[in-house]
Amino acid sequence: MILELLKNAKECAVALLPLIVTFFVFQLLIIKMGKMSLKRVLIGVVISYVGLVILISGLNYCYVPVAKEMGIKFAKSEYRFLIVPIGFLLGFVMTKVEPSVKVLVTNIEHASGGALKRNLLANTMAVGVGISLGLAMLKILLNISLWYIVVPGYIMIILLSFVIDEKFTAIALDAGGVTTGVMTTTFLLPLALGLAEGLPWTNTVIDGFGLIAIVAMTPIIMVMLLGAMYQSKKEAKKDE
Repeated sequence: MILELLKNAKECAVALLPLIVTFFVFQLLIIKMGKMSLKRVLIGVVISYVGLVILISGLNYCYVPVAKEMGIKFAKSEYRFLIVPIGFLLGFVMTKVEPSVKVLVTNIEHASGGALKRNLLANTMAVGVGISLGLAMLKILLNISLWYIVVPGYIMIILLSFVIDEKFTAIALDAGGVTTGVMTTTFLLPLALGLAEGLPWTNTVIDGFGLIAIVAMTPIIMVMLLGAMYQSKKEAKKDE
């Protein structure tokens, strides 16, 4: 455990170092913050570093092994199809606590002047991720080709982009990016690998990977559909 913690501490330091160096270069040449502001930044860097080390260590020590073991157990169970609704529920909950999702919906609410509520956006994205995890589990259980899910989904996204407001297209595409954050990916991949490993008719490499594409896709569709609803309500008010 200690060795793993030290390893994660080193990896996090290497990951943050370029960002810190870049900041100090800009601080000396362009930004030139005052002492108090610079102090706050340095404290924030230390807190971020410690938090990142704890998060990565916790995920590797518990979250990932539990997810993989859960997948294996469900694969060997006669109630294996329960993993589909459970996948939906887990996807919904994980999205609600995903830090990047919270940052995005808060910024959207501020930028829209409160017209787009953060809870509505977060719930819409959470439903999308829930659907994607349910689809991912069903794909593995029924040995469905990834193309039969991804191709129609992205065709739908392209078609919707022509009929909804451009701002909702932009929000939706960002939604697809933030939902594939650390909470979702570190749970989905080991869960899928465990499920694929436990089923005799699946290939772990083929069926255990490629699922992040589904996770990125469904929140985009859900936010676009939300945009279409907003647009239809707006047009209905104009007609009154």
